[in-house]
Amino acid sequence: MVFFRGSLGEDPKLTDEQLRTVLLHKMALILIGAARLGIRALHLFWGQPGSVPPYGWPFHPAGGTNVKAMRALFVQIMKPLVKLAEQLDIFLCDEIHFGTIAMNADDYIAVWEELGKPACLALGFDPSHFWHGETWWQALDKLRKAGIKVILCHFKQTVLLAGRPMLSYQVDDRLRGMFFAQLASPSGIVDMNAYAGQLTIPGTGLAEFWHGVCNLPIPGYAEAEDPHWATWPVLVSGVHYLQGLLGTMCLPTQHFTAEM
Repeated sequence: MVFFRGSLGEDPKLTDEQLRTVLLHKMALILIGAARLGIRALHLFWGQPGSVPPYGWPFHPAGGTNVKAMRALFVQIMKPLVKLAEQLDIFLCDEIHFGTIAMNADDYIAVWEELGKPACLALGFDPSHFWHGETWWQALDKLRKAGIKVILCHFKQTVLLAGRPMLSYQVDDRLRGMFFAQLASPSGIVDMNAYAGQLTIPGTGLAEFWHGVCNLPIPGYAEAEDPHWATWPVLVSGVHYLQGLLGTMCLPTQHFTAEM
């Protein structure tokens, strides 16, 4: 909470609780605005409520009291937003990322269950976040088994760099242990063909939601994979790569692990 104070433009004299209330109201207005525009799914990225040190979660015992307290606070904060999303028929799709309330699939499932397994709380999936403790396909299998739908997805190819820290505040990815690469890079840690196929398996939520509910194509979106150099050309080539990949590939009929 303190980290964001300088960039929010709110009264610096507000307490953490007062600032949280202001932000909840703003988030509620975003949900209402999305509903008025006909937007059915919002891609979100939650941080850490409470006093758990940033990036400290991996170094605490699993299920520790501090993590439980953080989850309880997060559930308290989220309940009114989840209720509003249900009333507006909007899906809240959070990403899993190390150092946040949902560092892995187990974390997300635990919070989702504490919230009462709301159907409107789905997932925005990014495969590059699963280098710590589990692979992306293991995470997908866990989430599917629990009943959590993956409604939004992120295509972002990454390469692991030896000798550089993974857990770091460095904004420049060239100084961290995970480097954004071209989508079609054979050296990447994610097989984009396998990834795209797994996201379109019947019964997982993605294809059914966008084809059946919204009558729209699956929303695969690419990040500017090389953010420090030719950003626009890389982004354009990434979109073209996705269009070719999703347009020509033969989609699998069963889970990744079953096809190995």
